[in-house]
Amino acid sequence: MIDSTKIKKKLNEENFYQKLKNYNKDKIECTNHSFFRFSEEQRKKFTCEFVRDIIINQTPILAGLQYNGNYALFYDFENGRLLKVNSNSSMIV
Repeated sequence: MIDSTKIKKKLNEENFYQKLKNYNKDKIECTNHSFFRFSEEQRKKFTCEFVRDIIINQTPILAGLQYNGNYALFYDFENGRLLKVNSNSSMIV
């Protein structure tokens, strides 16, 4: 069985970023599920506003379509660490 969160198809990062820049921050929704794996300390840092800023203002180093139909965006974060943001496929048109 294929892991549904693995990358099925790599996308052009710059083209994907240009689509994201067209979004108003208010259109990017965060749910309780968005942060459920985070510790309390991580939730203080990784707020919805923080994630929105990254999505709108930074070009991902990798953008891909997952087997589950959702997008995965990877950003260069702190000290060589990556930040992965998942997006419902209906968010990006």
